[in-house]
Amino acid sequence: MKVYAAYLVLLLVWKFRIGQSAQKKKKKDPYNYLMRYGYIKTMTDLVSHAHTADAAIRKFQRYAQLPVTGKMDRATKSKLTGPRCGAQDFRPITPKVAGLAVRGIPVASFRDMRRKKRYVQQGTKWQKQSLTWSLHSYPSHYVSLSRADVVRTLDKAFKMWQSVSQLNFKKLSNNRQADIIVLFGRGDHNDPYRFDGRGGTLAHGYYPGSNTGLAGDIHFDDDETWSLNGRQGTTDLLWTSLHEIGHAIGLEHSQKRDAIMWPWFEGYQAGLKLRQDDISGIQSIYGVRSGDTTCPATNEKKPKVSSLCNYGNLNDVIYHKATCTTYIFRGYYMWRMNNAKQASNHERISSKFRGLPGYIDAGYSRNDGSMVFFKNNRYWIYDKNFRKIKGSARLSNFIKNSKATGLDRIDAAMVWDGNSRVYFFRRDKYWRYNEERKEIDPGYPKKISVWRGVKSPVDGAFSWKNSRSFFLRANNIDKFNNYKFAVQKGRGLKKFIRNC
Repeated sequence: MKVYAAYLVLLLVWKFRIGQSAQKKKKKDPYNYLMRYGYIKTMTDLVSHAHTADAAIRKFQRYAQLPVTGKMDRATKSKLTGPRCGAQDFRPITPKVAGLAVRGIPVASFRDMRRKKRYVQQGTKWQKQSLTWSLHSYPSHYVSLSRADVVRTLDKAFKMWQSVSQLNFKKLSNNRQADIIVLFGRGDHNDPYRFDGRGGTLAHGYYPGSNTGLAGDIHFDDDETWSLNGRQGTTDLLWTSLHEIGHAIGLEHSQKRDAIMWPWFEGYQAGLKLRQDDISGIQSIYGVRSGDTTCPATNEKKPKVSSLCNYGNLNDVIYHKATCTTYIFRGYYMWRMNNAKQASNHERISSKFRGLPGYIDAGYSRNDGSMVFFKNNRYWIYDKNFRKIKGSARLSNFIKNSKATGLDRIDAAMVWDGNSRVYFFRRDKYWRYNEERKEIDPGYPKKISVWRGVKSPVDGAFSWKNSRSFFLRANNIDKFNNYKFAVQKGRGLKKFIRNC
C-alpha cells in the first residue's frame, strides 16, 4: 500500500512538472503570442497557410515599429515575449455576438477566448461621469512597496485620468458593488484570461459596461515583482495602473510609442505622465475637463424674449460642450442658448466665426472644443477659442473617400454620445466618419431609418448635455433616446427654447 501511495505521489509530481513544462513551453512560443494578441485567429492557420505566418509577423512588426522582415528574428521574438499588457492589439468582430456582453466581455469570449468590441449603440464608454473603484487584494512580490503605497499609486493613476477628462473617481473600501474592481491574481484567477507567470503578460483591464460581471475591472499578475523605484527586474506599478485604467474607461492600445496606451512596458520612467495621444483619446470619449464638470446655473428668472422666436426654418444647431453653449444658425445670423435653454438675441455669424459664410449646411463640435462647419462641398474648422484654423477647403480633403461613398454634401452632422463617433446625414442616408483616418467607415452609407423614428431629410443633428441627442427638421426638434435607439418625442422649436 505504501509503495502504491509513493508511486501515486511520484506520478502526480511528474504530471505537475510535465504540465509546468508544457505551460512554460507554450509561454515561450512566439507564435502563441501572435494568436493571443490578435495577429492570427488559430494555430491551424499557421500550419495550413505558410503565408499567414509571414503576414502575421509583418503585421506585428509594423505595429511594434520593428524592421519589417516577415521573419521570426531575434528582435521580433524578444518583443513578442516581452513584458506587456494582456489586451489584444487586434480584436476581430463577430456580427452575431457584437453587442452581447457580460460586463464588457461578449458572450462568445468565454468560448473562443477572443475579445470583441461592442460598437454602434452601446460603444465602449461608461454612460456616467462618476465612477467608483475598489481594491480587493495586494501584491505578493514587491520591492520597497507597502500596502498604503499600492493604494496611493492607484489613486494617483485614477486622478491623472480624471484631471484631463470629465470623469470623476471615488475609492470604496473592499466593495463588490464598485464600478471598477482591482485585484492581484495568479494563473487561473476566475476570468477567461489566464496569467502566464513572471514576464510576458503583466495585467489586463476590461472595457466599460454597466456594472455587471467583469466590465471595467483590472487584474494584475501577482507573479510579477512590483515597485515604484525602477529597481532592475521589477515592473512599475504606476505605469501599469495608468495603462489598465485606460482600458477600463474605454481606450484601446495606441501605436504611439511614447503613449501610456502603447502595449509594451519599456522600463521605469521618472515623472511619468499621460501623453497627448492618451489625453486626446480619452477626451474624444468623455470630453474636456474645464474646471467644474457641470454647466453653471443661470440666475435669470424672467429672461427676455429672444428674436429667434420670430424666425422660420433653421439651418443648424450645434452644442459646444466646452462652454455649455448651444449655437443656433439661420441665414447670416446666429443665437446662443445657455444651459437653462434661454436664447440670446441674434448676432452676425461673422462676429464670432470670422470668415464663415451664412446659410451653413451643417456643423459639429469636437470634444477638444474645436468646431467644424460645412457648406456645399466646403468645410471650415475653428479652434476652441473660435480662431479659424482651416477655411473654405474642399470636402474631399476632410473626407478622403467622400466621392467613393457618395457623400457630396452634408445636411447634418454630430458627434453621437452613444459611442463618441462622428455621423453625417444626407437625404435618406447616414455615414460614420473616422476622424483619425479621415475616412468614412466600411459598410456605410446606411438608411436613416436605422435611427428609428427619425424622418429624412434632417436639417440638423446634435448631442446635447447629459448625453441627449436631437434631430432638427424645419422648426421641429425630435428628442432621440440613445439607449432605446429611437425617437422619444418631438416638439416645436418654441417649446425647446424657454424664452419664446
